[in-house]
Amino acid sequence: MHCSAYAGRMAFWYDPGYVCNHSDDSGRYDYQSQPSICRWNCLKLAEAIQGALPLSKAKQELEIFDQEFDRWTASSA
Repeated sequence: MHCSAYAGRMAFWYDPGYVCNHSDDSGRYDYQSQPSICRWNCLKLAEAIQGALPLSKAKQELEIFDQEFDRWTASSA
């Protein structure tokens, strides 16, 4: 849903597809994509530190991220 009210730099709060990074032609960093980008970043971190934390354990923890995000979005709807 898009609200037509002018919001300047905070326009992403009103338009989930708003991309504030003008070099992001694909929309990867639009507001609505932030949860999946955050999860992807956490996965890449887990891959980088798998010598200290087994990747299988890190992936289990990422499932908690998914559950918490789903719970948070359900409660704020």
